[in-house]
Amino acid sequence: MDTIGKNPCLEKKTVLSKVEEEKKALELKKKKLLIREKMLKEKEKKQKARLFSEIGKLVFRAKIGQMERDAMLGAFLEINENMKIDGNIQAWKERAINFLDEQDRSEQQPVAVVFRGEPRKEIREQLKARKFRWNFFRKEFYGHGNKNEIEKLLEGAEFEVEVVT
Repeated sequence: MDTIGKNPCLEKKTVLSKVEEEKKALELKKKKLLIREKMLKEKEKKQKARLFSEIGKLVFRAKIGQMERDAMLGAFLEINENMKIDGNIQAWKERAINFLDEQDRSEQQPVAVVFRGEPRKEIREQLKARKFRWNFFRKEFYGHGNKNEIEKLLEGAEFEVEVVT
């Protein structure tokens, strides 16, 4: 009587259906992994593009973009060889910092010039020649320039130069 209650065909179907369910679950996991892999490849591609863009900006800043490509590759290969020498990388970093500091000093910045008294006519004309404008309400000149150059220009007058951020 016990053998009549169990149907071997039905048992095989349930085993097969479990295998099919596992197979479907694995297929779903496989699809998810493929999607994840595609996303990671895209992320890696974007990071490489960002890196190449940064390298291009450095080439432009160093003013070597006009070099012949073979010469530039040779220079990069020489840099690669010199990286192995102790102290070179630190010296290069210091040189870059000095270069960027000098470049920042020479760049035009938005500035405001406040005088403690009435500025001489020649000073007003020099500022206007540099395209500075008078702000009637704040009682100051404003425009773009190098702070150090403006301070040299206004030497002898009582003023304050403020870099506007």
